Amino acid sequence: MEQLIKRMICMHAGCLKGIFLRCTLVLALIAGAALLGACGSTEAQNESQIRISEETQPESAALTAAISTEDKIREPEDPSAYHVFPHVGLYFPRIDAEKEYADRIWLQELDSVVTDGITLCALYFYPASFEDLEAMDQDEFIETADKVQELFSILAIDGGRGEKELRELLDASSLPAYELRAAGKAGDTSYFWLDMTDGSPEHDPGALSGTESASIEENEAAVLAKVRGEIDTAKENMLLFGARDVVAIRNGPQLSFVTEDADGNSIRSEDVFGSHKITMLNIWTSWCGFCINEMPELERIHRGLLEKDCAVVGLMYESSNAGEVDACRKILEQKGVSYLNIRAPENVGELFYVSGFPTTYFIDSEGYVIGDPVVGAQVEKYEDTILKLLEALDRSAG
Repeated sequence: MEQLIKRMICMHAGCLKGIFLRCTLVLALIAGAALLGACGSTEAQNESQIRISEETQPESAALTAAISTEDKIREPEDPSAYHVFPHVGLYFPRIDAEKEYADRIWLQELDSVVTDGITLCALYFYPASFEDLEAMDQDEFIETADKVQELFSILAIDGGRGEKELRELLDASSLPAYELRAAGKAGDTSYFWLDMTDGSPEHDPGALSGTESASIEENEAAVLAKVRGEIDTAKENMLLFGARDVVAIRNGPQLSFVTEDADGNSIRSEDVFGSHKITMLNIWTSWCGFCINEMPELERIHRGLLEKDCAVVGLMYESSNAGEVDACRKILEQKGVSYLNIRAPENVGELFYVSGFPTTYFIDSEGYVIGDPVVGAQVEKYEDTILKLLEALDRSAG
């Protein structure tokens, strides 16, 4: 339900006020501008990176000032203390407010599928708990969704490009008034804080505009001020590693749960993941046609992966009742599936974010999610991702 609420909030906030929309549209607008700029010639259409003229105006002194990021380009001592954004190339510290307002803070990464080599991540604060949102009627829900607060946005641009190229694309995208502030550099990736402004010279980056202040209650303003204060401290302690396509970075805490297999036998997460270098966890339901249709291919992949010390495991997402388990078991028999299938743990929604079915996660032998999940039935991407993750693990071991 929490995931559904998030998607609905995203939709309503984007339609009514644009807090979500302006952030999620940034990359789409950039992509559109890039495509328009590439239509002038065949050579331009074949360019994998967008470049701008040497005659472009020089960068502002504030953004070209040297930023010491030597101490920020490293792996964290405790990865679980950070949110990891592999496409952006960023470790962002978890803040204390996330414990107090766990159901009101949401970090989101928009990856490079949208436009070539430009990625974005952002943090949002909800005006009510997901439990309260669920209990609201439609009008109250829409009114509340209009008050979602964007706490920060950070853009990463790779390929050795920087402010000039990014500004060119932003200016060509018809984006509303904005400010860019340099956030650092790692390898050939440059980072910039993106602040959407009201166009006035008095704008204080990161502060609430008058409209936003009027849209929330006084106590909400106090809560937001506290969260923003922690965010400002976290910004100073974030770590950079450069945007990457596929990385074997551990995303979040170690998985630990007890459940049952399709036959009702008790099984622990250590037993599921501990015997293989990488486990491809395919999350599916009995009513998902795409999930069922890809099973023969998953069986083929599983047999091929065994010799690489990897395996496929299915997770029956809606398996809280016997009827659903029976339906899943019949499907597995009909499709000739031999790989392990397990029932969803009670806290499955906390362990895995699922925006659609099937969703496939990749997990190492110690029970950590690595790389990025694949949403949808993308058989060719499963195999490609596993091979790249194996290569990444081998490099890190070497």
